[in-house]
Amino acid sequence: MTMMMTTAQPPFPALRRLSAAALLSLSLLVVPSSVHADLRLDGGDAGWDTGAWRTQVDGVMGGQSSGSLSFLQSNEIMSFTGDIVLDGGGFSSVRKSFDAVDLTPYAGIVVQLETTSAFDVDDIQPPLGLHLQFHDTVSRYIGYASAFAIPVTSTVGQEVSVFLPLNSFDRGSRSGWQCSDCRIDFSSVNEMDIYV
Repeated sequence: MTMMMTTAQPPFPALRRLSAAALLSLSLLVVPSSVHADLRLDGGDAGWDTGAWRTQVDGVMGGQSSGSLSFLQSNEIMSFTGDIVLDGGGFSSVRKSFDAVDLTPYAGIVVQLETTSAFDVDDIQPPLGLHLQFHDTVSRYIGYASAFAIPVTSTVGQEVSVFLPLNSFDRGSRSGWQCSDCRIDFSSVNEMDIYV
């Protein structure tokens, strides 16, 4: 996965609204655990499957967050912008459904990100936290997430990678409710979501 994100964050802990702009040059690559080749789920050099992605915000839970999705530079970059309002649901996401794929031969997901803000010792801001979530054909409406943050770097535009092992997708939830005894079926993954 290759990702570019930007954000303007108000001071913590009195955070009630988060304005975020995300430019995603996202190449979702699944890393093989044995002799299998990498599996591209979307983005990267081949561009985005623009018709497959959609936005979902917390309005489904009574929240007031917003999100807008567009594609730039010949579909090489996914641009996702909006406001996160913590009074209510407090999330905004982009998601894509696809024919079921078997991820069991793979060790995990590599997220390749391009930083869009630089570390400033005089204005330290927390990194933007995200989570990648998968759904399967077995667990109706339950998504399984792995959280990560855009790494803090000294320069804008630096390419970095984050590895998410498949066993890190252990947080099963549905509409904000956690499922403690749920497990994803990696042999039938059919949707992925990126949440801010």
